[in-house]
Amino acid sequence: MSKDVATKLAPVDSYPLAIEIIQKLADAGHTSYFAGGCVRDALLGLQPKDIDIATTAHPDEVERLFNHTVAVGKKFGIIVVVEGKHSIEVATFRKESGYRDGRRPEQIEYSGPEEDSVRRDFTVNALFYDPLKKEIIDFQNGIADLDQKKLRCVGDPDRRFSEDYLRILRCFRFALVLNFQIDPATLQSALKYRDGLKQISQERKRDELIKASLNLKYPWSLVCEFSTHKLWNAYGLPNEILDYKDYLFKSKIENEVELLVKLLWALDARLDLKLWLKEFKCSTDVRQSVIKALDFKKNILDVMNWSEEDTHYFSHKNDLRLVVDMLVIEMASPFYKSSLKSTELLQKLETLKKLMIYYSNASIKPLITGEDLKSRFQGAELGRVLDLLFRKQLVLKWTRPEDALRWLDSNSNKG
Repeated sequence: MSKDVATKLAPVDSYPLAIEIIQKLADAGHTSYFAGGCVRDALLGLQPKDIDIATTAHPDEVERLFNHTVAVGKKFGIIVVVEGKHSIEVATFRKESGYRDGRRPEQIEYSGPEEDSVRRDFTVNALFYDPLKKEIIDFQNGIADLDQKKLRCVGDPDRRFSEDYLRILRCFRFALVLNFQIDPATLQSALKYRDGLKQISQERKRDELIKASLNLKYPWSLVCEFSTHKLWNAYGLPNEILDYKDYLFKSKIENEVELLVKLLWALDARLDLKLWLKEFKCSTDVRQSVIKALDFKKNILDVMNWSEEDTHYFSHKNDLRLVVDMLVIEMASPFYKSSLKSTELLQKLETLKKLMIYYSNASIKPLITGEDLKSRFQGAELGRVLDLLFRKQLVLKWTRPEDALRWLDSNSNKG
């Protein structure tokens, strides 16, 4: 484990601003440290994505000392300091109490760093670093747990999880992403309070799932963990491992659409997809992309009857290489029931992928618009003619409007 925290933090874009903030707070008489995940990651030899600061300065003092601030969570002691394109969260050391809804504290009280470490979720997230003195501050034996690759709650795990049930999902995320073992007492408590996840908003649960999935080289491990510990129910999905296809989760997942398509791949016939995606609280764009992908997969045999024009036109309008790749992977699995048409379907999928790659890199627009034909066609007929011409343009590789008009003139009287 690397003890050279500064070396790993220095390349972070916001590092110069973080040092400036720490120094300015120190000049004003305040104790301030880098806090939480950035310290943990640096100690593990990883480069943190951002830097958080904890300080004895109260929010009003932070706002007074810095010109550009945003009070994102002032009642919890959190102020964001902004400079140019960089921003850093500055939080006052605090104690928390009165968790009644399993989500957030009813009361906070400003404190020092040791009391602040007590409220944090896991020991490896309760570490501080003083960049001026280049010292690590560890009140909860977090370094020992890092050395042992152990994820352990700060203090009483029952209390930690009942304070905020989302910590259950965070527990599994950290364990999977960091490749840590969950301390037995921590795991027992997490499963004990698992039903509390029903009280957590779907947005927060979705964010945890995405953070975990997109940071794993082998995401099947997440599917297995969530199935084993019956966590999929928190998302309205079945826990049975056989409802998910291992061969789809053997490589890194790049985005939310890919994650959802793979999770729902074998469930589209059992779930109301539109309703589930709406309740999952993903964006409209993501929801539409997932539905389009799964509809394409569901009706994939239709491509066998597509003409060359249909194939080009669809590939131009829809970049569904993800689904094509997944279908090819599925057809290569030992569980796929092949048929006489399997070879033909594979060839069609290969053609579709090549065309989707080509059209995704080419900016091809119709050579003929409604303005060019408004004197000859109107209404729905105009729309049909424009659609036909564009389909022909894609297949015949026309590059000039004259090519399209010449073809139209020579074919306008043919049936």
